[in-house]
Amino acid sequence: MKLPGTSQLQHGSPDQRSSQGERTSDRLLQLLKQHGSLCAAQLSEALGMTEQGVRRHLTRLAGAGLIEGYSGKPQGRGRAQQLYRLTEQGEARFPKSYPTLCMDLLHHLRAEYGPDAVGRVMNSRAQTLAAEVQAEWGPDLPLAQRLEQLTRKFQEANYGSVLEQSGDCYYLTHHNCPHLAVACEFTELCLAERDMIADLLETEVRCEARASTGASQCRYRISKSESAAVPTASSDVPH
Repeated sequence: MKLPGTSQLQHGSPDQRSSQGERTSDRLLQLLKQHGSLCAAQLSEALGMTEQGVRRHLTRLAGAGLIEGYSGKPQGRGRAQQLYRLTEQGEARFPKSYPTLCMDLLHHLRAEYGPDAVGRVMNSRAQTLAAEVQAEWGPDLPLAQRLEQLTRKFQEANYGSVLEQSGDCYYLTHHNCPHLAVACEFTELCLAERDMIADLLETEVRCEARASTGASQCRYRISKSESAAVPTASSDVPH
């Protein structure tokens, strides 16, 4: 038997039913956000609809990568209960203010410890990341392989990176900057990234374009010669 109010979701035009379905899915996501994890029966009771209807929404949301099912602890001698929770992608549907908090902290850091404090922190972070990557690579990895693996690292971090080569240079292009809001205010982030790439590849790396200054992408020109001098000045970073 359907619970009161469930049948009304079946009436109206296709557009109305689609809109109602989206609102139900949004409410379902809100419930999982609020409670952490719930089973289909609990969602059915909270939403005032049948478990069959709830499971249709769960299937669609799982297919979209917004939620995932997992087995909870068995209740007594019964089978383990199937529970649902938000995925990382589902969590991203809820507003976060990480960039604002990050920039606020960096502004306070600069005011408290001087104008070069942000650069020191960014460089320290970059050195830590570089050490982690180098530990994975091992010794004597050729430049081309290091660059391919570094490109994959950036891709996994949502930089939309593409590696190309032309003449005696490689070109590493980031089509997305996941830290754009921070980079627009703190160029130290871009400088630290450029220096980290140069340290990892042990060759000359020059920044030809930056999204934080209005370009459509970030682009690095990388020398194929491992004996090339690694620049330490920031003059090659576009302003």
